[in-house]
This record gives sequence, structure tokens and C-alpha cells, in this order.
Amino acid sequence: FRPDNAWQTECLANIQLAFSQMQNTPFGYELRTRAALSEIAVQLCQNAVSPAMQAPADQAAAQRMQNMLAFIEAHYTEPLTLQQIAGSAFISRRECLRLFHQMTGTSPVQYVIGLRIRKAKVLLCETQLPMTEIGSICGFQDQSYFTKVFRKRAGLSPARFRKVHAKT
Repeated sequence: FRPDNAWQTECLANIQLAFSQMQNTPFGYELRTRAALSEIAVQLCQNAVSPAMQAPADQAAAQRMQNMLAFIEAHYTEPLTLQQIAGSAFISRRECLRLFHQMTGTSPVQYVIGLRIRKAKVLLCETQLPMTEIGSICGFQDQSYFTKVFRKRAGLSPARFRKVHAKT
């Protein structure tokens, strides 16, 4: 989502509302959270472009992107190169960078790092695995790099994140 797009800004606001309702749990928070999530679903459905409405070139680009995202999802725990990601869609590295920027607003490397952090957050909340093991499982070869990137993306160290968000 990009804040410079009106409907996406509205979705972001509803996401923040749902999150804050879940965090604060005021009276009726379940219904308010459900309402915010329903509004997000309506916005997504209204603004989604079906494959039938896309130009053939757009369909091909979407398929390439889907191939690259599936490859990343299957291999995020391994060291990944731009060449491998591009190769999964049979395109050049330059085209891979262009497609990623166009469709996600970020580079393939930053996307992989973001995915690894999201997976680490789940493991931190749902398991008692040691931090070093979580970093390794999520594709970070160096523990200090994992901690540095996690802190930058999440605003907390992995240990603090676990304390704040772990399921009791």
C-alpha cells in the first residue's frame, strides 16, 4: 500500500484502526475490528484488477512476478541472489528490478529481507526457539545482522519483540 493513493490510504487507516482496537481492547473492540477489516475487504475488491481486464503484457508481467514471489517464498531460508530470483521468471536482472519496483515499490533484496523479518516475527511469537536459531531458520547467516535488521524494521530487538508480542 502506498499513502499517495487515496483508496490505499483509506485501507491503511482501517488497518491501523483494527490494530489499535485489538491492542487496546475497549468495549466492543471485536465488532469495531471486524468492521474495519470488512471495509478493507470492500476496498480491495473494488480496486482489484482482474486478470481478464489486464492487457496481455500486464498479464505476462504479473505471471513473472508471481513466479518470482513463489520462488522467494520457497527459498527465503537460503542465500538468494538477484540472478536466481530473475532466473526463476526467465528474465534479466534489470527486468527483475524494474518489475519488483513497479509492483511492490521495493527491490527484490529488500522484499526478501522483509519476508524473513515477517517469518521471524511469527516464530518469535509462537515458539520458544533461541534467537540464533530463529535468525538462521529465516535465512540470516549472521546473528548480529539479523538483530540489526530486525531492530530497524520492527523498532524493537528480537528479544524485546518476543516479550511484547509473545502469546501467553
